[in-house]
Amino acid sequence: MNEYRILPEPPRPRSGVSGGRPSNTRIFCCNYAIGLDPMSNDFKLVMIQTLNDERGVSSINDCLPNVTVYNFSTNSWRHVEEGLFPVGRYLRGKAMNNVYHNGFCYWVAPTETPCDCVAILSFSMSEEVLQEMRGPRVPPITEGIWFKYWTIGIQDDCLSVLHVEESRRSFGLWMMKGGFWTKHLSFGPFIERYQPVGFWRNGEFILESYPLGGDRRLVLYDSNYNQLREFGITGVRFSVHFLKESLITV
Repeated sequence: MNEYRILPEPPRPRSGVSGGRPSNTRIFCCNYAIGLDPMSNDFKLVMIQTLNDERGVSSINDCLPNVTVYNFSTNSWRHVEEGLFPVGRYLRGKAMNNVYHNGFCYWVAPTETPCDCVAILSFSMSEEVLQEMRGPRVPPITEGIWFKYWTIGIQDDCLSVLHVEESRRSFGLWMMKGGFWTKHLSFGPFIERYQPVGFWRNGEFILESYPLGGDRRLVLYDSNYNQLREFGITGVRFSVHFLKESLITV
């Protein structure tokens, strides 16, 4: 029906409270996620704000993040603080890809230094608590901003992570089954270097070419037929968002 809703202004970050925002900070980046609270059957929008000081340096390593939740049923925002833990080391002013699955929103998040497993933040839409979970254990990538080599999504109704392998020309797909990460498939190597952008239909993934010079391109890889398809789109940087129709009546 092509409906949309204009949301009210979200609340400003809190300051002057324990674990709150230092007075000399500014909002640098916001990360969002949307999902259903299965207990109340209400859709919620989660916003996590990254704060920087006057030098442009992340300054929330030792304090709670500024997290607010919008309820669709009440058309209102509110702060969420109970049960949260310091996550400043994850949020460095970068928008992180996310996915909703079975009452939780998940983000792939950067850590202070490259490590042998990706950090995944989860937010319970019912309990409204942030937690960290370990991703699959793979050899670390130390070149560049390493977390760009990961993306999170849903494959076969399982929480899944697609990552670039050490060669920078192959990919591995890991799926969470029975509480454990299992490697589901590998594909490549490709002649060009690609980084993951997002999950499409089962077995299909959107990739971004990563040339040493020139424009980047978006391509679709179909693991069922081992085929690459060009979208015919070029640019400097891409961000892909997926539309889910009939999510909620606005």
